[in-house]
Amino acid sequence: MSSLLRRSCAPRRRHRAAIEAPEAMEDRRMLSGSTLGPLATILPAAQPTIQIQPAAGNAAWSESSPWGFSPQQIASAYGFNGIAFGSTPGIGAGQTIAIVDAYNDPALVDSNSPGFANSDLAQFDRQYGLPDPPSFLKVGQSGSVSNLPGSDPAGAGVPGNWAEEEALDVEWAHAMAPAASIVLVETQSSNDSDLFAGARTAATIPGVSVVSMSWGSAEFSGETQYDPNFTTPAGHAGVTFVAAAGDHGAPGMYPAYSPNVLAVGGTSLNIPSSGGYGGESGWSNSGGGTSLYENRPLYQAGVQSTGHRTIPDVAAVADPNTGASVYDSYDGGASGPWMRSGGTSLATPIWAALVAIADQGRALAGGSALDGASQVIPSLYALPASDFHDVTTGGNGTFAAVPGYDQSTGLGTPVASLIAPALAYHDLASWLAIESPPPPTIAAGQPFEFTIAVVSSDGTIDTTYQGSITLAMGSDPGGTGLGGTLTEPVVGGLAVFSGLTLTQAASGYTIDAMAVGGVASTSTSPIDVVPGAASRVVEIGSSPVGHGEISVTVAVVDAYGNLVTSYNSGVEIVGRGRHARHQPLELAIAQSGYATFARLRLTSAHASVRQITPAVIEGLLADAVLVNSGPLSVISRHEKGHKHH
Repeated sequence: MSSLLRRSCAPRRRHRAAIEAPEAMEDRRMLSGSTLGPLATILPAAQPTIQIQPAAGNAAWSESSPWGFSPQQIASAYGFNGIAFGSTPGIGAGQTIAIVDAYNDPALVDSNSPGFANSDLAQFDRQYGLPDPPSFLKVGQSGSVSNLPGSDPAGAGVPGNWAEEEALDVEWAHAMAPAASIVLVETQSSNDSDLFAGARTAATIPGVSVVSMSWGSAEFSGETQYDPNFTTPAGHAGVTFVAAAGDHGAPGMYPAYSPNVLAVGGTSLNIPSSGGYGGESGWSNSGGGTSLYENRPLYQAGVQSTGHRTIPDVAAVADPNTGASVYDSYDGGASGPWMRSGGTSLATPIWAALVAIADQGRALAGGSALDGASQVIPSLYALPASDFHDVTTGGNGTFAAVPGYDQSTGLGTPVASLIAPALAYHDLASWLAIESPPPPTIAAGQPFEFTIAVVSSDGTIDTTYQGSITLAMGSDPGGTGLGGTLTEPVVGGLAVFSGLTLTQAASGYTIDAMAVGGVASTSTSPIDVVPGAASRVVEIGSSPVGHGEISVTVAVVDAYGNLVTSYNSGVEIVGRGRHARHQPLELAIAQSGYATFARLRLTSAHASVRQITPAVIEGLLADAVLVNSGPLSVISRHEKGHKHH
């Protein structure tokens, strides 16, 4: 079979002088003489969406600066910034995402190259304050780093070329999983044979757990024989293939129709000015529909009864009018390198990144990377509806977005902070999750509580679990351990810990929760402990300043010896101490918790400065008080065990 595949990017650029009709938007990358035979001909995967220019004179739309949603906005809207596996943020660490596209984008440079600092990916990262990926590497369709293809024959600056697609795919897979490595597999052409070969190569690369494919074609007779291209290679850890459903409504595209592939549709996303999620509607051009050739997979038995595979499975932002910012210097020309891009080409790397993050969590729990066909896709269909934003308005012109599953937006768009851990712990033994977390900041000695849930492999609380959960310090920067009852029974799937304490001020405490029987442990997010209320002074230094006079510096501390840096008021000696009964009132003003009495006079019983001892100083300070705070206890600098933070 020899056919041509189109990527599904729908960019928004200023290059177009006028609106073009769809029939005029022919694929400039199509090569002639490529057919399937007498039964069918591969059509363009998805003709570019009509290019609508921004309003004239609106400087906000200038392509010399970013426009479209930022990574931070998309991450906040879909909850990527809330993904955590215990105390470890979910950012794709330890995973590799492979992206398959045709031709070479010379503006994307390997991260180990001297030219990387000026490459498009590095420029994108600097603009949005993202870390560069641990590794970015380009290879040819056979995996060679030295046999890269030529650039798209359409040429630079032609809207819809493959360089645009590569910039979008690479930058947004990285934006959503910034700690994952990226491998870009560039195929010799957009022929299906080359792109399918690139997908097979991508899946064999060590460490790759996700393959992102923002391209496809119309369905064709005999497509099922190509489905094995999108399966985990023998001897390789699990691989999930993610593909764009298309940008021209129903019907959608192959390979998204393959039951081995996670098919991604598109929405129009609203993000309010304050950030977060503002709702969505089905995008009018989102690919979707019922396959002509693929049978219904078992995982769809509960959502549709056509007897055939339907797509999409899931969705994400795709409408170019609510698109994302992309840096593409190869195509930018005089108008600037920034474009706003959409299409299911944007939605696809977003979902690829989410699966990579789930694989990160799975590795932390001791599991191996997920297989897409047997684990990821069936698991998504088994998740509760609350793990998705159910899109119920709009549609793709043939299928409306309705409550539950539909052939415009699938199951919905991700609540990433729920989906990532659910996928991560798929089919592992029961695992622990923080049901209600401890406060992120507590005062030293202040009792706090939190609740741990035992979660079954299907993501629900395991109310049948019998046993107990034990706590231990994960990170203990204060070095004093955790106070309170550290083992509690599990009742109804929950263990409630109350009356816990941390007494030393420090940042970054974490608490590990462990159970028996192969249940995966979990950890809290970092906890900061701040000093409690000021309760005493500690003498930290003294020196004679004259006959019968000394200078004494004290620290204002809480009940646990933590320096109260917020204390900036007075410290008084009232003159009624054992060794200072007849001395006048002395006042010192504390700054950041420290106060110095510059000239404390000894009593006649201690007239010689040579007689200064810890006991004498302790006596002098015995009646020190904090102004407006009442009596204080005193501890000398020679008492063991006090700490200042």
